Amino acid sequence: QGEMSTDSFEQIYNFRDLGGYPCGSGHKTRRGVIFRSANTSYATQKDAKVLTDKFKIKSILDFRDRKDKSQSGGANLLDSDYPEIRSPATGIVEKQGGDEKRTKNASGPGVRKRIKIGSRKLRNLIIGRWKKIEIARYVFWLVIGKLTGLLICSLNCISALAMWLLNRGSPQNNPPQILKTIQKPFVHVEVYAQTRQYDVAFSNIGNMANLYKMVLEFAGGRVAAALKFCATKENQPVLFHCASGKDRAGLVAYLLLRACGVSSETCIEDYHKSDEWAQMQEHFHQISGGHGKLFRSLATVPLLDALRAPKVYMEETEAFLQKRYGGVTNYLDEIGFDKEWRERLKETFMMRA
Repeated sequence: QGEMSTDSFEQIYNFRDLGGYPCGSGHKTRRGVIFRSANTSYATQKDAKVLTDKFKIKSILDFRDRKDKSQSGGANLLDSDYPEIRSPATGIVEKQGGDEKRTKNASGPGVRKRIKIGSRKLRNLIIGRWKKIEIARYVFWLVIGKLTGLLICSLNCISALAMWLLNRGSPQNNPPQILKTIQKPFVHVEVYAQTRQYDVAFSNIGNMANLYKMVLEFAGGRVAAALKFCATKENQPVLFHCASGKDRAGLVAYLLLRACGVSSETCIEDYHKSDEWAQMQEHFHQISGGHGKLFRSLATVPLLDALRAPKVYMEETEAFLQKRYGGVTNYLDEIGFDKEWRERLKETFMMRA
């Protein structure tokens, strides 16, 4: 049930199949249809092969915006090349008794789609709750971080030029070694500024459950679009992810499972499985753009808590859905993922236990 498959990959984490969960009435969710993970920005060629050959992933659904993507870093192999990596582009056609029939191993082209789960209204709502001094703090650390980043980029350019001009020298004195020493305090300032920005944002949210509630209420249209994409047979098998694979991806996974009748306790347990990944060094490495150890050492306790996935966050979210909408089913009806769409999901995602 929701088995973690991270060991299959080199640089894709928090990956698991949402199949195998009991749905009641003698049914369970089908394996090999819907998967979730953390971001795929660091995926290697081997990871791409595992996705296509082992898990037969046809579609990758990304919930990040451009800022999320740029902060993640990585080579972004699957962002640009996934439709070409997945092959053949068209199914193999055989003639049987004069009729054309596609073979079962015809995979079709890969699909890469972005549905940014968020909205301008949501962002304005969050910032609208900030006091002026908090906005000033955030802008201050944002500017410091940007300026420091530009300085580090300039130093890298100088280093590249120096290496081109001076194509010799001892390992102790070559420009990259010197540059590393010079850059160290600036990198420290850049990462410190990043953690302070997070602090301002999360201190005003309270905890991640409050953010989940705002996403559900003010970005419902995009949440529905994500659910419909996953429920569409032509897009399956589908992998969806955000940055860490626990918040936006966690909400979508929770709603998909609940729509199929999976119990609240089981859905919350699936969400909580991301907590192990959230505390791994690789998680901090990715959210900090490659400075995981430094980021973790500078992060405050409230920030570290916000980056985890305790059960209480999703428990509070479910209580909100019950109080505000009368339950998950009513919420799904409200955002347009109605009974007809839920039946479409069940046709491909549920099976006899």
